[in-house]
Amino acid sequence: MSPFLYPLWTWSFEVRWCVYVTLLAYTFVALYSVCSCMWHERARPFSWLGVALFFVLGWAYIAWHAMLQTVALARVARGAVGEWTVTRRTADLTDGLRKAGLGEPLLNGSHRRVAGV
Repeated sequence: MSPFLYPLWTWSFEVRWCVYVTLLAYTFVALYSVCSCMWHERARPFSWLGVALFFVLGWAYIAWHAMLQTVALARVARGAVGEWTVTRRTADLTDGLRKAGLGEPLLNGSHRRVAGV
């Protein structure tokens, strides 16, 4: 249920009560956090602004993340996920690593060798 699709006053009393309690709890936590920041960071008023913006704009992060997850799920469901293309590096840095005393690279090509090939 969304207040954008169905206005809040059309919801049942129990659901409205739950929404109001949740909003009250969120407001309490936000105000407590801003006040705590103001108390401990008196000389840095921009940190107050940062904490306040975090609580005011937190919904934007949640909406953005939900949209990205929805798009990813839809692409996987449609089979339109694409594929990875592995390419070879243009420069071989193995000699430079040895000269610098850093030893052998973790994957020095031996993982590609298959017996009998």
